[in-house]
Amino acid sequence: MAKRPRNEPSIRGRRPRFIGSRREPVGQLNRLGALQGRVITDGNVVFGACVVAEDAAGNIVSGTVTEPDGRYVLPALAPGNYQVRATPLYSLLANPAVRLVSGADIGRRFANAETSFLPTANKTTGVAPGITNEVDFSVLKGEPGFLIARLRPAAREQDELAAINSPAMIRVGQGNLVIGVYSPGFPSTGATLTVTGGGLMLGPASFVRDAFPNVRPSLNLLSIAISVDRNATPGLRSFIVQQGTNIAYANGFLEILPAFSDDNFDGLDDSFQRRYFPRFTAAEAAPSADPDGDNFSNNREWVAGTDPTNRLSVLRIERASVSANGTTIVWQSVAGKRYQVFRNLELEKGAWEPVGAAVMAAGPSAQFLDSSSAIGARFYRVQVRP
Repeated sequence: MAKRPRNEPSIRGRRPRFIGSRREPVGQLNRLGALQGRVITDGNVVFGACVVAEDAAGNIVSGTVTEPDGRYVLPALAPGNYQVRATPLYSLLANPAVRLVSGADIGRRFANAETSFLPTANKTTGVAPGITNEVDFSVLKGEPGFLIARLRPAAREQDELAAINSPAMIRVGQGNLVIGVYSPGFPSTGATLTVTGGGLMLGPASFVRDAFPNVRPSLNLLSIAISVDRNATPGLRSFIVQQGTNIAYANGFLEILPAFSDDNFDGLDDSFQRRYFPRFTAAEAAPSADPDGDNFSNNREWVAGTDPTNRLSVLRIERASVSANGTTIVWQSVAGKRYQVFRNLELEKGAWEPVGAAVMAAGPSAQFLDSSSAIGARFYRVQVRP
């Protein structure tokens, strides 16, 4: 996967060809749609306005800046509904210490980008295959009440301060973190800080004036507690600060990372595949493959933490012994993995019910005593817990 610049959302794209209002299909592009339009103020075109498209998950999927004629194009969009907005960049004259992205940061020809206008509200628009929709924006002249100048990366401690101008990152499933944004213009009261999209738990905003006393100009900080659900959609989310009619965006500056690296998009952790296979994209490294012939696929071996190239390394019950105290189940394990024992009265039918609490393994072998099974036959199985 190509790496994008870390100090700005993706903004580049080749202008597509058009025939009337329908894009000329080229290969698979006929399955995609596009958005185009222009940004104007008081009848005049706006050069260098940032225009972004946000999908239903709250992720920025495309972005660009307007050309000297005020027009923009967002090509190759998957069919669906999008939220589209136009926002100003920072003036090149702003102090670099309090500037997130200016036109000059994008390219020399955007150094004179117009920045004296207010961000727009989102416009909802649909995208259909092979169709280019026209979405225009009329913006209000004026200086924004504040702009987001820096990001506070995710941290465990409230007083752990840092300022970056690249996207902050959180992995799905992470929680109890603190994240934030900086600006010289943030007010001390009445401002809210939110993040686009679902799958997030956000706390109320807290304010710190002049977070770095020895740095000038001063940076005020708005922070929130954040947790990311395991089912949250990975992608580039946006920070939104609002106070009354004043609003500021940091488009795509919070990256929700997948639970694991998956550059070949096969659903299996790349680090697991690279560890055990010379080529992590080879057929034997595929999630459904079983290269060691132990009847456990690579995906199941990854979940269990076992070696997919060694048929002796597999999650299995080694023995079950019955005593007056009950039945002791012993199985092969991996240190640090959690296991749940299940019990059933009949092997082929009936419900498997969990027995006791999950067991955290400390080494290559783990065991569990089912003290309720001193009398009568029982069947057992063991599963790995997340």
